Amino acid sequence: MNLGRLRAEIKRKAGARPVTYTREQLAPLEPTLEDPAIREYLQHCLTEEGYGASGVNVLDRERIVDELAAAPMEYLFPFDYVPIATDVGGNFIVVHAWGDRGAKVWWADHTGFSEDRVSYNDRVKGEWVYLTGLTVDNIGKALVPLDTDLEHFLLALLNDELAERLEALDS
Repeated sequence: MNLGRLRAEIKRKAGARPVTYTREQLAPLEPTLEDPAIREYLQHCLTEEGYGASGVNVLDRERIVDELAAAPMEYLFPFDYVPIATDVGGNFIVVHAWGDRGAKVWWADHTGFSEDRVSYNDRVKGEWVYLTGLTVDNIGKALVPLDTDLEHFLLALLNDELAERLEALDS
């Protein structure tokens, strides 16, 4: 990840310099810090207060940690999904490590997850699907893929290139 470029883009967009956090300060986010891209983003690319980009609110460290205790993150974080932004409807943009395949970015509907069920709007069929069990497979069916590369996603987000796409997911 090109941290210099990302930090410069964040400073430009947010109007504030990104903060650097130690791994200890990010301890509530373990074990997701094992992924290099996620760790670098969380350690070097967060601002103190968050900011807006592409029509979403990019979260700061405190808000990321706070969201882990609320739906849908209370159901997704145990599966190593970390929130990085929220939209106006309360939905989340989350990042997840995929081993040697890198960190992928997903959109999560805030109403789609509970302790025993996963639901999602099948946009092709135009109907809601309800799955029994909070499992890796069911979560994967409910999340909408946004990007297979965290850095690529962040640069597009910071340049407001994703506003239409993210707004359409919220409707």
